[in-house]
Amino acid sequence: MKEHNGIEGIILGCTELPTGFIKQGRTSMNIGIIGYGSMGSMLVEKLSKNKDTRLFVYNRTIEKLKSLPPEINICSSNSDLASKADIIIWRQS
Repeated sequence: MKEHNGIEGIILGCTELPTGFIKQGRTSMNIGIIGYGSMGSMLVEKLSKNKDTRLFVYNRTIEKLKSLPPEINICSSNSDLASKADIIIWRQS
């Protein structure tokens, strides 16, 4: 399993919702991913297997996202994604 700047071990190794979500009675987490390059596509693939997660994805080139399964939400802009996600993941290059 590749590691991308330590993120994979932290996010993909998480199997439980944060305590704050549980205290609020939440049963799922909305995760936003900006960028669908090598790291973003790997995160979408791994995180989509977790049924307690709703994924929101934005990419400058929307055509790259057309092949995603319907349960993954495609956002039209960064601000659209930010309004829906509890946590946002992106890689600054």
